[in-house]
Amino acid sequence: MGTKCKVTMSAASFIRDKRGNFATVAAFLAVPLIFAVGAGIDLSRVWTERSKLQKAVDAAALAVMKDAAFKQAEADRVAARMLAATFGSKYQALAVTFSEFGATVSAQTKVDLTLTKVLGFESLDTEVAATAEYPPTKYEIALILDTTGSMAGTKLAEMKKAAQRMVEELTETEILRRRVKFSLVPFSSFVNVGSDKASAGWIDKDGAVEVPYSVIPAGVSRFDVFRNLGQSWNGCVETRLEPSGSTFGSDDTPPDAKDPSTLFVPLLVPPEPANAPGARYSNSYASEASLAGLGVKVDESSDSYILSPVTTLVAGSSTAKGPNAGCDVRPIRALTQDYAAITRDISALKAAGNTNIAEGVAWGNRVLSPGEPFAEGQSFDADVEKIMIVLTDGDNTVASADNPNLSAYSSFGYVADGRWNGSVATTSEPTGCYLSDDADKPTKPGKKPKKVKVDKHGKKHKDPTDPTPVNCLARPADVPKPIDKPKATTVAAAMDGMTSRACEAAKEKGVEVFTIRLEVDTATSSALLKGCASDNSHYYDVTDAAQLQAIFDDIANRIKTLRISS
Repeated sequence: MGTKCKVTMSAASFIRDKRGNFATVAAFLAVPLIFAVGAGIDLSRVWTERSKLQKAVDAAALAVMKDAAFKQAEADRVAARMLAATFGSKYQALAVTFSEFGATVSAQTKVDLTLTKVLGFESLDTEVAATAEYPPTKYEIALILDTTGSMAGTKLAEMKKAAQRMVEELTETEILRRRVKFSLVPFSSFVNVGSDKASAGWIDKDGAVEVPYSVIPAGVSRFDVFRNLGQSWNGCVETRLEPSGSTFGSDDTPPDAKDPSTLFVPLLVPPEPANAPGARYSNSYASEASLAGLGVKVDESSDSYILSPVTTLVAGSSTAKGPNAGCDVRPIRALTQDYAAITRDISALKAAGNTNIAEGVAWGNRVLSPGEPFAEGQSFDADVEKIMIVLTDGDNTVASADNPNLSAYSSFGYVADGRWNGSVATTSEPTGCYLSDDADKPTKPGKKPKKVKVDKHGKKHKDPTDPTPVNCLARPADVPKPIDKPKATTVAAAMDGMTSRACEAAKEKGVEVFTIRLEVDTATSSALLKGCASDNSHYYDVTDAAQLQAIFDDIANRIKTLRISS
């Protein structure tokens, strides 16, 4: 009969045992540990593939919004092409769906497993999705483009191409077309508001604005003079004067007929004398370089203005010579969703004239504002982003002239008029007179002019006993000259100051301002345009016109930023 033995071992003795028991247990425990590590590796591989697919789907959603124009078939092709390029072919269940503001792209991928196969898991599916959409914001964009003579050639061509591409890019989808408006403000020596605005309430139709040293006295309608000359007004306007510390010349103060200084004076360039030794003139188009040369005079028998048709105009009077001289800039296109019209206007831009950035920016602000003179803009309180893009290739300047006027006629008149600083820079006495000596109540056409007596110093005195009305002659003999002839840099600095004020007026109301300096390298222009921009990132210094396309593309992408949610 065998002997039964019972072997027992205490926990302490098991721990003290040196015969390989620990190795056996460790091997037993290593099995689940190995599976855990394997599962971790497989899950890591799944996560890596999921992240790669997510990036690819994000890119596909952006591409669909950019290139598919909310067309399902095109969206499917764009998404498939983007996933193949950024992820490869190992995806499935690709789908594109549209919402009002964007598109959602979803896709799946299958990841083969390794060690976890022994547990019955052959593969693991993972699905991702991304939505790209435009924020529900409307955009009003003003293109303020330099069309001066120095833009001729490559610069103008590249600017046109880049601006037209921007319009196309920002209107390529239905959602953008419902939300984007464009305006075009070309500028050179003048800004053209459009000859169709002759009857607008914000235009000085009756000569209510008393313009210092103008050839045309207050009370005489410039439109009457145009008709008298057998000419039509092209649509350019003069810079508003800034009486009593106002900023009418650079801001968007609404015009009000009760305050004539807020109205806009239609440009009428006066006739100049024929060229003479020592004095060169560019705009001799009438027989006399004075008010009489425009056919406007005082009828002594009735003490009223009379107009007589002028038949001695120089043949071929036009924007090169005549009352519209220099007004060859294309008219403003107010904010519109007629994108074909905007692109046509851009295509038709021509290079001529001198650089007047101040007028361009001031009118850019006015087209974006909701009130007159252009009332197409929404309220600044509305859900709308107002954007101004200013491009110029030069510094502010007025063409100088070797004659008593000191310059060609600009939106500030002649330099000799002293209006280039927004008011009147001269301190000398006028040597002529106005038909009204009451600035608040200018004499109207057809009404009796006030009788004035002019002494040898040009000072006016009321003299009701004098029966002879004064027929106030005009340029050039009676033009008051500044005591010190202003330097070109002085005039340019004043225009720079007005430009800066115009930029600040826009930014203070919330307009986002981008500025582009094209192939010009002066400290003045750099400081002016940097200061005009919303910040340094909104200022572009372009050394080659060929770079303009990339610049406009960058601005367009910043404007239409898409939101991605995954």
